[in-house]
Amino acid sequence: MKFVSASRAIEPSAKGVSSNIAGEKNDCAIRAAVNVTGKDYQYVHDIFNFYGRKLGHSSVGPVWIKSYNQLGLKPMCSFGSTNAAKYEVRMYDRLLGIELIKKPGITIKKFLKCFPVGKFLCMSRNHAFAIIDGELIDHITLLINTRITIVFKA
Repeated sequence: MKFVSASRAIEPSAKGVSSNIAGEKNDCAIRAAVNVTGKDYQYVHDIFNFYGRKLGHSSVGPVWIKSYNQLGLKPMCSFGSTNAAKYEVRMYDRLLGIELIKKPGITIKKFLKCFPVGKFLCMSRNHAFAIIDGELIDHITLLINTRITIVFKA
């Protein structure tokens, strides 16, 4: 993992999977799920579509919550008290009847220090990414102070 001190960013260790579907973009929730579960991209994509995701659009809360549940990804906890974290807590309770464990806010940098081993699907306010054994798996560089709102353990 490479920390870029000038920009306080963290570059991904590996790119992970890519979409092979024409016109697909904004599929970070799908790619993150594929990276942590090892399941086929098309299979995961079909699950997201079943729950209402539109081609080329990002996944809204009810879509990724139901999709991750179908894939066997269980939420570890919700982090912080941001509006995004509060929304996720409400949606899990409303859609699945699951009360999320709430913990104080955490950044990517701190999460990497606290959880150096394991497969995790992490979500920030507007992005989903995988962390596998302390390595960021994603297509983009993220700021190390990006706040994680919810984590799933694979």
